[in-house]
Amino acid sequence: GAPPIIADMATSAVAKFKVVLAAATGARIPEGVALGSDGKPTTDPQEALKGALLPFGGYKGYSFSLLVEVLTSALIGAPRSIEIKSHPSTQGGFMILAIDPGLFIGPESFFTRIERIVEVVKTSERMAGVSEVLLPGEPEEKSYADRLAKGIPIDSATAKSLMELAARLGVEFPRPLA
Repeated sequence: GAPPIIADMATSAVAKFKVVLAAATGARIPEGVALGSDGKPTTDPQEALKGALLPFGGYKGYSFSLLVEVLTSALIGAPRSIEIKSHPSTQGGFMILAIDPGLFIGPESFFTRIERIVEVVKTSERMAGVSEVLLPGEPEEKSYADRLAKGIPIDSATAKSLMELAARLGVEFPRPLA
């Protein structure tokens, strides 16, 4: 059948790694995604890393972010997101929610209903300039296939850092595919 619909995402308006990458490359971050250490909006990624990332979706996104925080920290005993900077682990908690459709309507009916939902979404009228309506997880699938074929693009600052690390460890740095 079709690949699963997967929503693996940060509940902030922008993923922290994108802010770290912007800081490493000297790029700015979009307006409205972060606050600096002074609590004021910033487009400076260095300031954002000292401050806070805002939740996606305004007050509704905030509610969703808070529920995710409860599930990924309080429920499983992992550090709260605010503690991660000073916690010995570099990661926060993880939560995988698995629901047995057999407890409700049965797997066959469930998958038939999912196929109908996907069909409605994929055949929706598209905005001008949009070639395809994608499901959550589809951009990552396409990126994965592309990177298997062409390699993983990395910025020059990261490449330099990896080359220095390889030299320090005495290992050969891989050559680019293209």
